[in-house]
Amino acid sequence: MQKLISQLRNFTEILGELKNLDFANGIDENHATLLRNSWSAFRESLEEQIEEHDTSDKLSIFIKGLQKNLTTFSNDIFVLFKKNETTDCASLLKSIKLFGEIGPETIEVLDFLQNIHSEYFNFTADIPLWKIHNNVGARSQSNLIIWNLQQGNVDYSLIEIVTEYLGLLYDASNPKIKDWHQFNYMVILANELNSLTNLPKEGDNTLKLIKLLIGYDFNPLAFYEFMLEYSAKVASQNMPYEDQELELLALLKTIENIRPECKHGYNKDVMPIGQSISGSIRRELETIERMRAVHFPNYQNTKNGLIPNFYFEINATLEELFFLIRIMLESHVIKTKFKSNLYTFTERHIRTARTKKPSPQYMRNIFGPKNDVPARIVKRIRFSLVLLINFIDTNFKDQLKVWPLGFMAISFQEDLINLCSLVA
Repeated sequence: MQKLISQLRNFTEILGELKNLDFANGIDENHATLLRNSWSAFRESLEEQIEEHDTSDKLSIFIKGLQKNLTTFSNDIFVLFKKNETTDCASLLKSIKLFGEIGPETIEVLDFLQNIHSEYFNFTADIPLWKIHNNVGARSQSNLIIWNLQQGNVDYSLIEIVTEYLGLLYDASNPKIKDWHQFNYMVILANELNSLTNLPKEGDNTLKLIKLLIGYDFNPLAFYEFMLEYSAKVASQNMPYEDQELELLALLKTIENIRPECKHGYNKDVMPIGQSISGSIRRELETIERMRAVHFPNYQNTKNGLIPNFYFEINATLEELFFLIRIMLESHVIKTKFKSNLYTFTERHIRTARTKKPSPQYMRNIFGPKNDVPARIVKRIRFSLVLLINFIDTNFKDQLKVWPLGFMAISFQEDLINLCSLVA
């Protein structure tokens, strides 16, 4: 161990002397030769020195200390290399070439320590600049990922976030990745994002990308803030409270069903992103409930036997109402994302004749796709529709002509009567 420490001290001292030299006048070739010889001797004896540490505690201390010193040395080499990379001074070219060789070799040693002795490797230690600088394939991979996300109509704001963090893998001029864990994490995530190259070119693939990022616990603050805005769009404040709840509950179910794909996210000290987003959605649901209590103070849960906040009352039974809704759905006059919306809205806000506090299961039974609808219900609804038609005929005669240019003398009255005859 003393031998290896001595070697580390030697090439560190040599590098220190090089850093203090006047590069405008070139570098003493003797210093460059000493640096290469010391570094080569260090590499040759590394494995032998590692094997001499016969206990886990000794090896752990040795690996972590070696990693720290190598990272410092590697970064010093990188600074000298970048400072004089574009020089045209003949006396410097040989030394700059030497830096360009030794720098990547320090990363080879650190990668060896990471792969072979990962249990002792400090993944929270600083990532060397050469590691980022040499990650040459990351830029083209990132460009391909971003292009495919754009072609897949993914939300522009989310693409910007992904672009920024993929750029951390190859931007050594402004390093923002803190440690080895974050670098390794982003490499894995980039490979997974690359699998999205087969995204459909039509439709919105934003949710597919969101699922992948949550599955891999992509937890930077920027993504969390994006998800807050995304959930606000899914459940707009302009929607009825019931619709907001249904949309948020559907999103909550989607997020909580995403399978975790990694043990630690981008930031190890931050709560998993899935938990953070789920907590935010639950708080939003609680807020909606409080808002509804303010706007509709008479509204209560019917399960507790209290009176709902009815919007209006109709002169029809529940069976007749749902038959009318059914034919309007099947004729595409109205649309709904979930039929359960109809049960919830009817239970809470529409008072029907004879039936009090109908259960959702009862409504589901009478709304089923059966064709044996009683004749009295069909006749009753047809009679109601005819009343509406007669009302229109009486009060809106001037608006009935739909072909004023004389192509056909068809009236709105005839259209509605034909529709009603089909129902009958």
